[in-house]
Amino acid sequence: MNKLLQIEVLVEVVRSGSFVGAAEVLGMSKAAVSRHIGELEARLGVRLLQRTTRRLSLTEAGQIFHARSKDILDSVSESEDEISTQTGTASGQLRISAPVTFGVRHLAPLWGEFRRRHPRVTLDITLADRVVDLIEEGYDLAIRIGRLSSSTLVSRRLAITRMVLCAAPDYLAAHGTPRHPHELAGHEILAYSYWSDKDEWRFDGRRGRSACAPSPA
Repeated sequence: MNKLLQIEVLVEVVRSGSFVGAAEVLGMSKAAVSRHIGELEARLGVRLLQRTTRRLSLTEAGQIFHARSKDILDSVSESEDEISTQTGTASGQLRISAPVTFGVRHLAPLWGEFRRRHPRVTLDITLADRVVDLIEEGYDLAIRIGRLSSSTLVSRRLAITRMVLCAAPDYLAAHGTPRHPHELAGHEILAYSYWSDKDEWRFDGRRGRSACAPSPA
């Protein structure tokens, strides 16, 4: 008899609102969930759940026992987290947002080794070029390419990248080659809309730094 498992099943049944929902979360059959609840009620000698064809509800005794049971499970989880912290073992879910190309090229080859070193960490990685809101969307960290705006978030530079302005030879032959960044205003431009500096391009040359505000097509 696993008393802690019975408690876990009860708490999940209440959270899910059904035996079927609890079974899916716990990886059990509906019959196994029902058996655990039945054995728990038999051991306590009271009915914890009122069952109808449409819904489940806690009895008065069930409400008291459920509240205490949830406290017990929370305490167990906190104890596990505390021990993991003391032993230096990382655990839990890590939600990451990263640009598509960067993620495929630089992160994907590392995922296998990371999972081998940290088997108790579950990776939830979203590859998207848009800038996500870490707080609102519940991400733990994000990899950004470009200059960061002022923020209370903690940042660390991983590497340096540079942008290069390119043009097809046929285009230059037809429209001429610009000699200064300001001349780009008269040319057709394809720009990366998610780039943090898309509104102002900065150039470093022999005469110093210059900038222009492009008008992409």
